[in-house]
Amino acid sequence: MLSGSGIQGGWSDISEDMHESILEIMRATCHPVDCLEKNGYVLRESTPQEMEAYWRCENCRERRKVIEKRNFEKCKFHPAKKEYEEKRNRPYRKQGPYSCCKTLERGCTILPLHSYLPPEDRILHKFSHYAPAPPSSAARRLPARPAVVLDCEMVEVNYTTSEVVRLCAVDFLTGSVLIDTYVMPHGKITDYRTRYSGVTPSMLSKMAMVGWAAARAELYKFIDESTVLIGQSLNHDLDVLRVVHFNIIDTAIVTQMAVGPECNRRWGLKALCSAFLDREIQNKKTGHDCLEDVFATREVLLWCLRSPEKLAVWADAERETIRKKKEEEEAKRAADKKKKEEEKAKKAAEENKNEE
Repeated sequence: MLSGSGIQGGWSDISEDMHESILEIMRATCHPVDCLEKNGYVLRESTPQEMEAYWRCENCRERRKVIEKRNFEKCKFHPAKKEYEEKRNRPYRKQGPYSCCKTLERGCTILPLHSYLPPEDRILHKFSHYAPAPPSSAARRLPARPAVVLDCEMVEVNYTTSEVVRLCAVDFLTGSVLIDTYVMPHGKITDYRTRYSGVTPSMLSKMAMVGWAAARAELYKFIDESTVLIGQSLNHDLDVLRVVHFNIIDTAIVTQMAVGPECNRRWGLKALCSAFLDREIQNKKTGHDCLEDVFATREVLLWCLRSPEKLAVWADAERETIRKKKEEEEAKRAADKKKKEEEKAKKAAEENKNEE
C-alpha cells in the first residue's frame, strides 16, 4: 500500500497504483448519516422550531433546551451576574462570591417563570448559511480531489463564539498540500487560544484571507459532493466553515467504534499518534501546528486502513482498560456508600446511647 520514499516530514507516501483500491476502501468506510447526526454533524439548516431551543431566559441566561432538559421550572439568578453581562455584553467570568449575595449558590433571586428572548444574531448566524460542496456535475477549472484531509484552527470572537483563523487541507492520496492559509475573522478576537491555535496577535499580518466564507470558497476549489473528507472530530471544522457534507471519515469516530458501539470515550489525535505511530505531536509551547495535525490525521487513518488486526488489538486493550476502570470506580462507590452507612449507624447508636 505504501511506498518507501515517504513525504517530507516523515509521513507515508501512497503509490499511485494503489489509489483506486484505497479509495474503494475509504468510500466503504464513510460513516452513515445517522452516525454523523449522532456525532454532531450539521447536515441541514435548523428549522424555526429547532431554533426555539436556543431562546434564552433574560434573567438566568440559560437556553430553553438546558432549562427543559434539567427541569428548571423556577428561574434562579444573580442580579449582579445579569447586570455585568448586560453592561459588558460578555459572559460573567469573575471568580469568588457574587456581589449581590456574597455566596456561590446557583441563584439568590427566584422568579416563578422564565422570561425568554429570541436567539442572538450570532446564534442565528451560527446555525445558518450552511452550504454543501459543489455538485460533481458543476463546471470547474480543475478536477475535484477524490479525498481531502482537513483541519482548522479557531479563535474566540466577541467573547462568545469561534471563528476559523487557519485552514489547512491536504490531498489524502498524494500528500500534496492544497491549502495552508491564515484567515482574518469577521468578529473581534477576544481569545487567541494560542495554546491550541498557535496564533498570536503578531501574526495578524499573515491573515490575507478574510472571513469563513472566503475560506470555504477556497476549500470548494478542491472538493465536490463526491470528495471524501477526512478529519479528527471534523464536525467542529465543518461548523466554522458552514460546510454540509455526507462523505466523511472521522478518525475520532473510527477509533471509538473500533473499541465498541457502547464506548463513550474519544481519543484525541495526540493520543492516537502516540499509540499507533509512536510519534509525538502537539508538544510545542507555541501551540498546535495545523498542517502537522492534517498529516497526522492522514497517517492515523492510513494506519487503521492498512493494519486492521493491530487496530483490533489496540481496541481490545482499551476495552479492558475501560472495564477495569469501571470496576474500580464501582468498587470505590460501593466502599464509599458502605462507609457512609457505617458512619450513619454509628452516629445513630451514639445518639440512642446518649438518650438512655
